[in-house]
Amino acid sequence: MVERHLLIVTKEHFLSFAHLSNELLCEAETVIEKAKNICSEFYTIPLIFEHGPMNKTNKGGCCVDHAHIHIVAVNTDIQDDFVKYKYEPRRIKCLSNVKIQKKRNMSYFYYRNQKDEQFLVDAPLAESQFMRKLIALKINAKTRYYWTENLKTNWVIDMIQRLKPYFNC
Repeated sequence: MVERHLLIVTKEHFLSFAHLSNELLCEAETVIEKAKNICSEFYTIPLIFEHGPMNKTNKGGCCVDHAHIHIVAVNTDIQDDFVKYKYEPRRIKCLSNVKIQKKRNMSYFYYRNQKDEQFLVDAPLAESQFMRKLIALKINAKTRYYWTENLKTNWVIDMIQRLKPYFNC
């Protein structure tokens, strides 16, 4: 979608961040915060989001069956766009609040804007790549939201080379 797009992916297989243990969620929040700060230094304060599936049939807009968080350094906010699509965002305090969705067996969107406001949205029947599409529409890149058709390997390589020293790889 954009050159400034990172994914935070779990080493172990989990369907979404709601399925992580409290210990792993705490570790994930630390990694996400570090990635956010690095993106802010090089680009701009990023949006952070997850399409959180509960099972392989109730995907919540996700198209990859493995937990991952998107960190996208763009100057836009999609908070108000949820309502246009009949979604009701609820403000939450931190990423670990997604665990309630597992208890409810409800797929979700997790969203954190540039002001560090965090939201949780019930998304039982969400369109695949929904949040990527919202962002792409806002930044006039609507043809680039579907990653399998628009993978820019040179963007990935450039970003890895630029940011690798900051991630102790």
